[in-house]
Amino acid sequence: LLAAVLFAVHSPRALPAAGMNGRQAELIADPELDAETVRQHQALFFGVDDRVKVAAPYAAPFAAIGQLMTQNDYTCTATLVAPDLAVTAAHCFMMEARRPDAGKWFMAGFHRGEYQAKYQVLSQVFHPEFKRGLQYKGDDVYILPQAAEHDIAWLKLKLVDGVAPQPMPLFQGTRDQLDTEFKSAKMLLNQGGYAEDHDTILTAHLACELTK
Repeated sequence: LLAAVLFAVHSPRALPAAGMNGRQAELIADPELDAETVRQHQALFFGVDDRVKVAAPYAAPFAAIGQLMTQNDYTCTATLVAPDLAVTAAHCFMMEARRPDAGKWFMAGFHRGEYQAKYQVLSQVFHPEFKRGLQYKGDDVYILPQAAEHDIAWLKLKLVDGVAPQPMPLFQGTRDQLDTEFKSAKMLLNQGGYAEDHDTILTAHLACELTK
């Protein structure tokens, strides 16, 4: 989290249809992928790539998810959680060791170059310990275990175009209450985001089982 977004499933049979805006979910697996890409997908998705394409225009709660673009032209998934606030991954701003980055635009409901709402990113903030837990090797950045829990950034936003979607509310409660919430959802979660191999469309895993 939060280069992708997780939220609990309270009606696992009904939610996929609602989340797909009333349309049948379409599997994203591509039968024409080369052998190396297939091998990588098998490792990344535990043998089966069962992501689905979220049909546009996105219905709630998927409408609050969008694409963040940084000043250095990197993109990440981010989620609107208040009218002027979004959350994303802190590493989105730390992709290069000697090139500081900042947010530029957040586009909620982004789909193939279009969006439901466009926001200017006014500022971003994340835990100072996160920077100290990064290692750079060549073109790659590695997040050390002690920094992983701080890989969250908050974005201050200003709406500049479009119609603002309903924000996805943050959980308000204790850890015990959150555990109860997960159990009431039968430990099932939905995950959505803009994957590196399909970064112009929103894809999702539906009814994933929380095991740890």
